[in-house]
Amino acid sequence: MAGLKAIIVDDARFIRDLVTKILRDAFPDSQVKSAENGEAGKQLLAKETFDIVLCDWEMPGMSGLELLQWTRQQPSYQTVPFLMITSRGEREYVLKAVSSGVNDYIGKPFEPQQLVDKVKLWLAKAGKPAQPPVSGLHSYWHPLIHRQRKSRAQA
Repeated sequence: MAGLKAIIVDDARFIRDLVTKILRDAFPDSQVKSAENGEAGKQLLAKETFDIVLCDWEMPGMSGLELLQWTRQQPSYQTVPFLMITSRGEREYVLKAVSSGVNDYIGKPFEPQQLVDKVKLWLAKAGKPAQPPVSGLHSYWHPLIHRQRKSRAQA
């Protein structure tokens, strides 16, 4: 998919940077914006249209759940995939998010390919199939896997 537009909302800068890197590696033509909390995310979402929202749960001020609830009230975002990337995996939290309209949950810590696979899945379900991932994604994150695959190919 040319021109994937994603927003990452997380108060942890290293998570925003990590998710941005993963998405840009997997979807080279992507535009990725980030916000450090729910309120900043809400402002970006109000100004622009995104293909997918990746959001943490626990943030100062407006939480990820509150941002999700606001997002689902906006006509332009009622069907846009919204993925929670969070360490809050308890049943009670998952049920709250599901009842508020979350599409999927990604627990921290996560593997880069897990994130890419979920993004591709939800973009396809939204009718925006993603481009094939860049072949070097595994080698970037997992040099041992890349060497193992190379060994098998030579055998």
